[in-house]
Amino acid sequence: MEVESLYLPWKSDSRQSEYGHYLYEQLGYINEAHRWEFEAMVVFGETAPHLVNLIRCNIVNHRPKVAMKFIRTLKQSLFYRKQAAELESQVSSGEIAGLKALSHDENANVRFANVFNIGPELRFLCDRDSTNRMAFEYLMSDLLLSNHLVRFVENLKRIHAFSYPRFPRIYEEALYIYRLRVDEETFNKSGFTIRPETEERFKLYYSLHQKGNMKELQKQFGNTYWHYLNYVSPYGNKIIDK
Repeated sequence: MEVESLYLPWKSDSRQSEYGHYLYEQLGYINEAHRWEFEAMVVFGETAPHLVNLIRCNIVNHRPKVAMKFIRTLKQSLFYRKQAAELESQVSSGEIAGLKALSHDENANVRFANVFNIGPELRFLCDRDSTNRMAFEYLMSDLLLSNHLVRFVENLKRIHAFSYPRFPRIYEEALYIYRLRVDEETFNKSGFTIRPETEERFKLYYSLHQKGNMKELQKQFGNTYWHYLNYVSPYGNKIIDK
């Protein structure tokens, strides 16, 4: 497993272009979803599914003229005329159920999406909307999978915007590794603590690790961040500080 398992990095692949928009729609990054969908239309033509998605993106991005252009094309199809009419009725409201775009900021600088690395896009989404839980969890996963433990801790404070029933186990395991690498003053600045149970679990993990008891290690700790970092990560077992 690696970072690219979280998303489809842009590789000018025609098959990828057909599905790349789904993730960005769910993240609320409609501009990027629109880019993927437009690329798919260029490759596969003005098929009804691509037209529908482009219409939806342009409606929530408040581009009624562009949305209507695609609606007029969709109306010419035999089986999508009714859906085209339904979408046309939503153009004036600028709203589509289940689809939410980032709020428009006229003072924001122009930026271009990073099509090769989703990390900067996730940070951008979290900065623009601190309540976007999916973007936050994807960002945390991106940083952990890429061994960026310091950046993980720096961004972990974003968790306070959400109501987790308990602190995620994987996060605490990663936080404990960070604690082992820094002095007490630096760790205290993070604002987080480690439960005694987690410390005891790590002692057992480390004991099995030293003994080389891989069978038991895999059985008891195969789903932990500690095991991922030491035995699974394609980036090796070294923490990336920057």
